[in-house]
Amino acid sequence: MVDLIKETEELILGHDGANGFVEISALKSDYESYLNMSFDELEELTRDECIRIQYVLTQYAIFTNKRLNALKVKLKINTTLFGRALMEVYHSYNEFMGRELIIASATREHEYLKNMQDEIIKLEGVVGSLDGLVERVDRMTQVIKDLSFTKAKAY
Repeated sequence: MVDLIKETEELILGHDGANGFVEISALKSDYESYLNMSFDELEELTRDECIRIQYVLTQYAIFTNKRLNALKVKLKINTTLFGRALMEVYHSYNEFMGRELIIASATREHEYLKNMQDEIIKLEGVVGSLDGLVERVDRMTQVIKDLSFTKAKAY
């Protein structure tokens, strides 16, 4: 299980390096303060500050999207591996129990299946918590862009 995940991560890193993709880190910026600005703070921004904020928020969106995609890949791999492992014991259960009960029984009886399912549940939680975040950051970036146009007209 771990081998496939590790091999995939190495493949992605190798692909990124071979194609000239650079590591983008939003951790060096002050994106959090921009995402939490009050309306009064927005009104005080200059046009140049708006442009800087657009850059920082776009960088954060790219960073977040890349991390989210990596989590989705890991979730897909874990789900596939869980399905493979489950099939090894699936037919030892009465098929009339239904898929959900068979999975529940198998994860209760087999610790390794329970651990795999727990990992999937955790990954689904993280991916779910990030659902739509990139789109919301993009929307915030658009608001700042619109604000920069109004600042340009004020000059």
